[in-house]
Parts: sequence; structure tokens; C-alpha cells
Amino acid sequence: MNADLRCFSVVVLLLALMGCGSDNEPTEQTVTPIPTEQIDTPLSVEPKSPEQAEESKTPEQVEKEAEAIAEIEELGGRVLRNKRHVSFVSLSNTKVTDNDLVHLKELTLKKRFLLNLSNTKVTDAGLEHLEGLAKLSNLNLTDTQVGDVGLVHLKGLTNLRSLGLYNTNVTNTGLEHLNGLTNLEYLNLSYTKISDAGLAHLKVLTKLSDLNLTSTKVTDAGLEHLMGLISLRGLDLTYTNVTDEGVEGVKAALPKCRIPKPLNHTEKQAIVAIGKLGGTARRNSDNHVFSVSFSDTEVSDAGLEHLKGLTTLRNLNLSHTKITDAGLVHLNSLTHLRTLNLSHTNVSDAGLEHLKGLTNLIWLELDNTKVTKWRVKRLKNNPPEPAEKEAIAAIEGRSPGWRISRGSPI
Repeated sequence: MNADLRCFSVVVLLLALMGCGSDNEPTEQTVTPIPTEQIDTPLSVEPKSPEQAEESKTPEQVEKEAEAIAEIEELGGRVLRNKRHVSFVSLSNTKVTDNDLVHLKELTLKKRFLLNLSNTKVTDAGLEHLEGLAKLSNLNLTDTQVGDVGLVHLKGLTNLRSLGLYNTNVTNTGLEHLNGLTNLEYLNLSYTKISDAGLAHLKVLTKLSDLNLTSTKVTDAGLEHLMGLISLRGLDLTYTNVTDEGVEGVKAALPKCRIPKPLNHTEKQAIVAIGKLGGTARRNSDNHVFSVSFSDTEVSDAGLEHLKGLTTLRNLNLSHTKITDAGLVHLNSLTHLRTLNLSHTNVSDAGLEHLKGLTNLIWLELDNTKVTKWRVKRLKNNPPEPAEKEAIAAIEGRSPGWRISRGSPI
């Protein structure tokens, strides 16, 4: 019986393999059933990136941001932004208080956000409002009342790349709070109470490329803490107790690091004055000042008198200041000047008379001034049209290679 069943099974299997019925009959198709739990399930939606989620603001958030910007501008501050992000806020030389900084938390910030609080009465308490501003990349606290306690609030700002602490109350103790800012590239500690012990806290800042220790109590011993900063390209030791031997030691360990030579008396006075006015000065490898910026400061016409002795000056930025025609008279001795930014000032056609002697000037920025009908033009190859002749009469023919711009800044 079992043998018969086995034989029958083999026959059935052969018939199945050979196929049954006529060739015209349709073959049966195998259909994979859809699991019931997948029926009516919507297609998956790719989640928004953090940036997209951030940009999807509610009407209430939009309103709060607009109010915050209005408050900042009411204080005399300046806000730069595009349709979605704020990239720069300057409250320099305003009457901003610690409590006013609360408005910063309502802003939608760009990936790299710059904040200038220089020459204000901001204290340690005010820096508490900076906590959480993770996109803050540049912070200028020059000439504020910030000290060691305030730096605690910066510990989480790991995207910070530039920090200006010129003439603040920061001491060695405060520098300990900076050791987590491992992306820091520029650090200005000039005119603070920093000494050798404080430099020990900077050893972990391996991306540091520019360190200013002007007028601090640093000596040769403190420089030992900097020998491992292989990214360091600029180290300012002016007015310190460092000896020539100490400088040579740094150069041997960090051959790519530039250490300026001592300043002459005129340049010393000028740099101090520039710093007090909220400006910045940069020096070349010979330690001569080649670039000065007063952009977004309260510098006046009289303040420009401090530039007279800077005969090596090549670049000068006076944009967004209260400079007028009267101030330009102090520039006529800067005969090596090559770029001059006067955008967003009260300069007019009459003021250009004072620039006649600047025959090395190749770029002059006059965007948003009272100068009439200027546009980007190389006067050498593009003679002025009749309507423009009066406006450029002060300089026409003096330096035919000038590029006069009403567009992008220097």
C-alpha cells in the first residue's frame, strides 16, 4: 500500500512539472499579498534638517524677532541680516545695558554670527544672555567691564573663533574658562592683567593662529606654555617683559610664527589712541601699521588726527562712522594709502579735495555718501560722462588708476 502511494505521488509530481491542459490556457500568476498592517499606511516623509526646522518660525516668533531688532536699533545698534538670518549685530559705543542683551535670544542667527559690544558698559551679568548662542563665531568685548566671572558664560560657545578682550578686567583665573573653546583662532588679551600663569590655560587652544599679549605681565617663562601651539602665526609681545632670548626661543619652536619688532614712539601713541576710539590696527612683519579700521565706531573728525604719523598705512576703513569732509584733511599726509572706505559717511564732493595728494590710492569706496553720481569705474579707461565731471573734478587726472566704487566694500 505504501509503495502504491509513493508511485502515485511521483506521477503527480511529473505531471505538475510538465504542465497540464492546452497551450492556450493562461498560466496562473503568483501574487504576493500585501500585509494588512501596510494598507493605508502613508508614504514616509523625510524629516527636516535642524536648519529647515529653525527657519519654520511661527508668526509669534517672527513678531518677537522684529521687536528685538527694533529694540537693538533703538539703542543705536546696527543689525545686518538677509530674509532669514541675522549675521552681525553691533552695539559698539552705545548705551546698551546688561539687560538689553536679552533681545539677542530672539534672533534667528546665521551659521557664523558676529557680535560687537566694544566700548560699552556691559558687565559679567550681561554675558549670561549669550549662553545658548551656539552660532556665535566672533565676539568683541574690547573696553567693557567684563571680568573673570563673565567668561564662565562663554564656556559653551564652542563655535567661537575670535574673541576680543582688550582692556577688560580679565585675569589669569578667567582664562581657565576658555579652555573648552577649541575652535578659537584669534584671541586679544592686550592691556589686561594676564601673566605667565594664565598662559598655561591656552595650551589646549591648538587652532589659535593669532594671539595679542600687548602690555601684559608676560615674561620669557610664560612663553613655554605656547610652544605647542603649532597653528600660531602671529604673536604680539609689545610692552611685555619678554627678552630677545625669549623671542628667539619662540621662533625656534614655531618658525612660522611672526613676532613684531618694537614700535616707534609715534606708532605706539597712534595704536593706543586707535584702541581707545574703538578701532583696530594691524601691523606687518616689520611691525609697522599697515591697516586701520574704525568701521562701526563713534570716531569723529578730530579722532582722525591720530593717523597723521602712520606714514606706512596702506588700508583705512571709515565706513559707518560720523566722518565728514572736515575729517579728511587729516588724511592728506597718508601718501602710501592704497584703499580707503568712506561708505555710509557724511562725506561729500567737497571733501574729496583733501585726497588730491593720495596718488597711490587704487580703491575708493563711496557707497551711501553725499558724493554725487559715482559708480564703479576705472577712470583711466572710462572717462567720466558730463554729468559726473563736477563730482570727480577733485581727483580727475591726479591718479588715473583709481577705481571709484559705489558698490561692494573693500
